[in-house]
Amino acid sequence: MNIKDIKVYEAQDWLNSTYLGRYGYNYIKPDGITGWYTIYALTRALQIELGISEPSDNFGSQTMTACPILSIDSDQSLIVDSNIVRILQSAMFCKGYSPGDITGNFGLRTKEGIMEMQTDANITADGVVTPLLFKSLLTMDAYVLLLGGNTNVRIIQRNLNKDYFPNIGDLIACDGIYGRTTCKAMIMAIQFEGGVSVDGIWGPATQASLPALTYGNTRRAYNYILQYSLYANGFNPNGFDGSFGNGCRKAVMAFQEFCALTVDGSVGTQTWASLMISKGDVNRSATACDCSSTVTPARAATLYNKGYRTVGRYLTGGWKQIQSGEIDTIFDGGLKIFPIYQTSGNSTGYFNYGKGAVDAVKAVIAAKKYGFKSNTIIYFAVDFDALDFHVTNDILPYFRGIRDQFTNMNYKYRIGIYGPRNVCSRVGNAGYSVSSFMADMSTGFSGNLGYPLPLDWNFDQILEYNIGNGDGQIAIDKNICRGHYTGEDCVKEPEDSNEADTVALINNLDGIVNRLGITFTSPSLEIPIITSPIIDIKAVFSVSSIFVEGDGISVTVRNGEIISAGSNVLDIFGAFGINSATLGSILSSWEGIDFKVSMQTTSNSFKINLINQFNAEHFNGIGYVTEKLTIEFKNLDGDILEIQLANAYDKVIEWIQDNSRLILGVVIIAGVVAVLALAGVSVMSVLAALASAISQGIATFGVVIIFMIFFTNKIFNYIRNNI
Repeated sequence: MNIKDIKVYEAQDWLNSTYLGRYGYNYIKPDGITGWYTIYALTRALQIELGISEPSDNFGSQTMTACPILSIDSDQSLIVDSNIVRILQSAMFCKGYSPGDITGNFGLRTKEGIMEMQTDANITADGVVTPLLFKSLLTMDAYVLLLGGNTNVRIIQRNLNKDYFPNIGDLIACDGIYGRTTCKAMIMAIQFEGGVSVDGIWGPATQASLPALTYGNTRRAYNYILQYSLYANGFNPNGFDGSFGNGCRKAVMAFQEFCALTVDGSVGTQTWASLMISKGDVNRSATACDCSSTVTPARAATLYNKGYRTVGRYLTGGWKQIQSGEIDTIFDGGLKIFPIYQTSGNSTGYFNYGKGAVDAVKAVIAAKKYGFKSNTIIYFAVDFDALDFHVTNDILPYFRGIRDQFTNMNYKYRIGIYGPRNVCSRVGNAGYSVSSFMADMSTGFSGNLGYPLPLDWNFDQILEYNIGNGDGQIAIDKNICRGHYTGEDCVKEPEDSNEADTVALINNLDGIVNRLGITFTSPSLEIPIITSPIIDIKAVFSVSSIFVEGDGISVTVRNGEIISAGSNVLDIFGAFGINSATLGSILSSWEGIDFKVSMQTTSNSFKINLINQFNAEHFNGIGYVTEKLTIEFKNLDGDILEIQLANAYDKVIEWIQDNSRLILGVVIIAGVVAVLALAGVSVMSVLAALASAISQGIATFGVVIIFMIFFTNKIFNYIRNNI
């Protein structure tokens, strides 16, 4: 066994041997690696020792109240042969501080280890473990500089601990990484200094408690917090000395200019708010907005009279998209317009590379339809609280897909992004966008709290509210405009989509044909995949202005589940012992594609059409798109069926060998009815059933499916054993 840290392993092993089977305790894998599961196990063990009836992962108020103060001078009953001390010592090893061993005795080594931690955190090093300190041990926070940490940020964190622990609650990590915890600690420090409730939530009372700071003032406690917050926002005040000197004043002015605030070098309500929370002071004036409502002449007048000069509107989205004649109304009202693209974008499952490429095409088609000129920035929306790993795994690939499509198609528009600060910064830093539209109203978003404005920010959304009366009333989002891009004041003649747009859309839609690696050069082109006397497989796309469902008997599969099917199909599945659970596990390979299987049969042939109509989505400027994969078996003869099967099998295997990199596509072809490698299906019984059906001229839908079970099983076995 590869054990990362023997002492952490011993702690994990002791926890399992002592508490496994006790109510509320969960087994943890002893691997010597400190992680949240180990921290949770330690927390639950402590709660069990404290007699808390419902142990949990959270060190809450009940645990805080029941937890004793531990020190080398505590009553012997608390610190000798004590499981609570063993939990403490285990937590110390997990944190990187040595108590000597897990003895259950609070001795000199344990005291020295606690003092080392207190020194790292910059609090009084007395070796006393208060409930708050115990709670700090039962976290994943580090009190030493981590890889990638910043030494100045660590100074800020240690100074906040020194000056405000325990008055603002928990001990602050001193890892040099600025984030929501340090940001919240600075808000609590302000609240403590201002004598208001210390909860880390920025509200009217907190804002009202703040003093105005000017050059040379002597409010050292506030000056320190000002210097910390300036540095955290990317503006170095030239040290942390508690004075408002030239360095601090220059940093304040640079920050005010960057945030489009009044540049005066003094720190008032608006500057304080912009330093501390993403939306800043929502009462400050703004010249831009966005809305989902149609801008009518009366509403345009309301916007203009309220000081707005630019309005953001949606390229797509049905009722909320730009309506006919609306752009002229906006211009006639003295306003400019900037386009937003959003169909959903409100969960991580929406985002991937292919979706980005498709959205790029759809956005450009819509922009051309409205006449937006070259260099217009289209803002693509990320409208949810995306964590950093969501950005890495999902959102960056999505925007790379947009960027690549813009490049490949030589689109003349520019890419912008709407979203939380961290999302916008990372996408911009990757080179996938040129302008950020901030979702700063959501101050508690993980990607906003503790993150500075991106360098390329242009619009900053800070307040949702209603303005105007009667016909002129309109709900808007108030946006600060930095001025780098103020929208468009005119458009050109609308432009229809062309064949290149349609082909680009088809080649990027995540469907059956795309997963086969097939590329179309024309939207009406029929592409043969396999051609032989027995089996033909081909792919085709079609586009129509109206939606028409295909006819014939069909099975509808949606995200790995059969939604509807003829009873004869399900009856034959049952006859071969194929239950819904088995079928469901097989269908999982089709996740993300909704399709139908339709059949046409004769006495000696049958055609299987695998049809994907992309959820009946109407693609603006193009229409309804349907892809179809057709598998046709011809000239079948029950007397020589095995020979014909062998020939068809060889032909498919030849295609597989030529396209071995497309394993997913091969499996899709092989699993036409999504039944891959089903166990327990007798090949001879399938052959007998099929031969009988063909000889009698009754090759029903169900029998065809059983045939495909056999056929796909052979192909899948070949893939598994040879490629």
